Amino acid sequence: MSQTGRPSWYVRYYDDIASRRYDLLAKLWFIPQGGQGRARRALVDVIELKRGDRILDMCCGTGGATFVIAEKLGEKSKITGIDLSGGQIRVANGKNSHPNVDFMVMDASKTDFRDGEFDRVVIPHALHEMWRDGRLAVLREARRILRDGGSVAVLELDRPPGRLMRLFVALWWFYWLPFNFETPTRRDMVRYGVADEVREAGFRDVTKVSLFRGALQAVQGCKEASIRGGVP
Repeated sequence: MSQTGRPSWYVRYYDDIASRRYDLLAKLWFIPQGGQGRARRALVDVIELKRGDRILDMCCGTGGATFVIAEKLGEKSKITGIDLSGGQIRVANGKNSHPNVDFMVMDASKTDFRDGEFDRVVIPHALHEMWRDGRLAVLREARRILRDGGSVAVLELDRPPGRLMRLFVALWWFYWLPFNFETPTRRDMVRYGVADEVREAGFRDVTKVSLFRGALQAVQGCKEASIRGGVP
């Protein structure tokens, strides 16, 4: 089972099928937002990132968001991308030309990293494929490996407020297909609310920015400094 509670076929699907077509599908998905590059840059631009940060891209897929972050921050930041799918990581490594970027296969709900190892954790377009317990497990793991004062940023789908926009998004992103395994988990995520689940995972000062007429969202939260002996 994966960190999302998915059966083994889920990982095999990404290893053997999705990894070969993922970049092409991503280009198609982001056409309404002006293209994949524009959409990813818009999402990354609204999150808090600093040069020199140690950054983890959780559930990085083929590295779409990872490379946008690397291009924005330059070589002074150390950026690590992890994904449960070896096929996705293989594609990401094949595209990687950044000396400060590394990719590895790892379970996002139970990583091998030390407590407080990262300054920032980014989770791009992955939580909507998980049920609630999986989402909370990944968010709590993100909090564990963040330093005190570090932050998490979740880049995700959202439910547009307008009916016409909701209909367009549903048609364009194949929500209507009966075998789309993301549909029930996406609905579950929207019902509980990403911002609320980030708070439930222990983060504070949670903010949400809606983009592209409410189709996408960027949610950030901060890990407060621990208090020992009354001194933060």
